[in-house]
Amino acid sequence: MKIQEIEKAQKKWGKGIVKIGELKDSLKECRMFTIDFINKMYDYENGIVQFKPTKASDSQFRGDVKAALSYFIGSDSDFSEDKGFALNPWVKVDFENNSINIINDIAIAMGNYFLQTMMVEKQS
Repeated sequence: MKIQEIEKAQKKWGKGIVKIGELKDSLKECRMFTIDFINKMYDYENGIVQFKPTKASDSQFRGDVKAALSYFIGSDSDFSEDKGFALNPWVKVDFENNSINIINDIAIAMGNYFLQTMMVEKQS
């Protein structure tokens, strides 16, 4: 595994977040895309996923696809705090890696990501 692969995955994640927001007016298509996005980017099918969404406080950890889906697009009464983080009109996601550790075929990246709206407002 190489740093370029990590950066490529981060760009793919960012583009997926933007796409979810673009699809928000077509609920069925948005939901299908988001489930596919979660399966590809988080890989819940192959083991335990350690996912702690930034904006989640009541249900801090999302151990399955259903819980992750709620964080990204909301509308699940089991996770009433979720408003659909990815439904915002994000236009770009940038990553600023502080460090990347690669051990065999496992990589861990730590840093910040910045979500940009059309107003060029950045949120991290």
